[in-house]
Amino acid sequence: AYLVNNNYEDTRFGAYAKHLSQKGSLIGQQFSQQEISAFGRQLYDAFTVSGDLGYKRYGTRFYGAMADAGPGLNPDPELKQAFNDVFLNAELTSNKREGDDEALSYSLRTKGYLYSDAFEAKENSFLLSGYLEKQRQAFRFGAHVSADFTNVVQKSSKLGNHLANINPYIRFKGQNYNLTVGVNLVSEFGDSTRTNVFPNVSLDFSLIPDYADLYATVDGGVIKTSFKELTRENPWLMPDITIANTVERLRISAGIKGNAGAMFGYKAGISYRKLENMPLFQNYLFNTYQFDVVYDGQDKAVSVFGIEGEINLRISE
Repeated sequence: AYLVNNNYEDTRFGAYAKHLSQKGSLIGQQFSQQEISAFGRQLYDAFTVSGDLGYKRYGTRFYGAMADAGPGLNPDPELKQAFNDVFLNAELTSNKREGDDEALSYSLRTKGYLYSDAFEAKENSFLLSGYLEKQRQAFRFGAHVSADFTNVVQKSSKLGNHLANINPYIRFKGQNYNLTVGVNLVSEFGDSTRTNVFPNVSLDFSLIPDYADLYATVDGGVIKTSFKELTRENPWLMPDITIANTVERLRISAGIKGNAGAMFGYKAGISYRKLENMPLFQNYLFNTYQFDVVYDGQDKAVSVFGIEGEINLRISE
C-alpha cells in the first residue's frame, strides 16, 4: 500500500506499507518481510527538507541443505532468525537559483537506525554528513565531511566502530575537460584507532565532443563493515561474527563513454583495486547451515580487477 498527498505545490508527504511471504520446496525454507514507513518533503526558497521514518522486519529459518545430505545439513529447520530495523533519515539541501551559478551549494544529512536479530545481536548507528561547494568562474571549491558512530553488541563481544571523513577538493572545468583534485582523510576510532590519507583525482576528457569522452579516476577510502549490511547480504550468519572495516588502499578506473547519435549511448571501462580486510562468507565448521565471516588481505592486500560495459538504445521518443 502506498499513499501520498500531492495537493500542495511545496509540500509532499505520505506512507508506505508492505508484507511479503514466501515458501520454498525444502523443509523450513520460509521467508517473510514487513515494512512500514512515513515520508515527507518541504520545499522552501533557499533549501529543501526531506526525510523518512520507518520499521523493517525480515524473518527466515536456518533450512540449509545439500542435494546429497539426506535430510539436510540442519537437523532442526525450525530454528528461526529475524531482523528488526528501526530507521530515520533526514536531509536539508540547498536549491540552486536559475542564473546564479556561483551561489553556495550545501547539504546536511543525518541517518540513524536500531538493528537487532533473534540471537541477542544488536547494532545502533548514527551518521551525520554534509558538503559545501562554491564556484568561482571555472573553479569549484568544496568539501565532504561525515562522522559515523556505530556500536555492535553480540552475545560475547562489544565493538565501537566509528569513522570520521574529510574530503576537500578543487574542480576545474576547461573547454574539453573536467579535472577534480582532492584528498580523502579517514580516521577510524572506537575499539581501534587508525588514520589514512587517500588520493581523490578524476579526469573527464572530451576526445570527440558529444560523441566520445575518456575518463579516469584514482582514489581510495575505508568501507565500513556493519552487522546490518552483512546480514542483509547473508541472513544465515552464526552468532559472534568478526567485524572489521575494509580499506580500499587504491582504486584506479578508466574507460570511454559517449553517444553515437541521439539514439545510442555506450560506456566501457576497466578497474583495479587493492583491498585490505575484504569480507567473505564461509560455512561455519560446527553448524554448516550457518556462515562465518572471514577476511582476506590481512597480511597482503587483495588485488581485484574489473571490466564493465554498458549500452543504451532509445527506440523512439
